[in-house]
Amino acid sequence: GNLSIDGMLLIANRTLPDNALFQFSFELPGHSGSASRRIEIGVHEQWSAPGTMRGQTWVGFRFIDLNPDDQGVLHEWLQHAADFTW
Repeated sequence: GNLSIDGMLLIANRTLPDNALFQFSFELPGHSGSASRRIEIGVHEQWSAPGTMRGQTWVGFRFIDLNPDDQGVLHEWLQHAADFTW
């Protein structure tokens, strides 16, 4: 759904437990031919709501555990996200 320095919106195909903790891993695409970067992050479910399509659930997560190197990469990626090749 979306991504910020503090959290993310996940569009899920099922409901998730309320107030749960998860460990996520995802790739941030590289910029101008640079390699993508795998980010591993601990998240805390904050809220959920029915999605706009049948069977979808929108889930808001707050980041709770992100190592400083990955946080720097995420911050840089967010600053230049419009420039990244998808």
